[in-house]
Amino acid sequence: GQARTIDPTRPMIALTFDDGPSEQTAKILDVLAQYDARATFCIQGQNVAAYGDTIKRAIAQGNEIASHTWNHKKLTELSASAVRSQLTRTNDAVRELTGGYEIKVLRPPYGSTNKTVRTICKELGMVIAHWQDTLDWRTRSTSKTYRAIMKGAKNGAIVLCHDLYSSTAAAIEKAVPELVAQGYQLVTVSELLSFHKDGAQPG
Repeated sequence: GQARTIDPTRPMIALTFDDGPSEQTAKILDVLAQYDARATFCIQGQNVAAYGDTIKRAIAQGNEIASHTWNHKKLTELSASAVRSQLTRTNDAVRELTGGYEIKVLRPPYGSTNKTVRTICKELGMVIAHWQDTLDWRTRSTSKTYRAIMKGAKNGAIVLCHDLYSSTAAAIEKAVPELVAQGYQLVTVSELLSFHKDGAQPG
């Protein structure tokens, strides 16, 4: 593929997918490939073994892999060493699978962070990404998820979906061409953050 160019004068959105990968992820990757769009997959480390090929394909298409911990633990309820393990196990699994891919972004389950989580992220050189929720996990409705994505669409938005549901995959099939037609660049979280004036700070 040709070099990736992002026009900082044009609006950009980061679509993100939590909890996967799953059987639905490939459908989402198909749509992204069709529109030369990128997204960020916030994976659970425990899914790496079963979905290694999906993760490799996502990276090959220029998408970002982020961490959603090893198995969706609420990090604020864990000891520092348990938090570190939730992050490093996932990072190590992806690094090993891919021969060197480094995860740079953490999406904490339930959005729960505290000083311990921030300190460990800083040590590991990871940025914490928050979001606006489409509630796709609650509605499991293609039309409601599609509407939530379109309603949340604005420059700089980080939009949260889950690549677990066929309803979400179907909503993405509808939303991606629509967003592209509206002039949005679909970028990864790290790409989006790289355009903030101070850049993204680990932790």
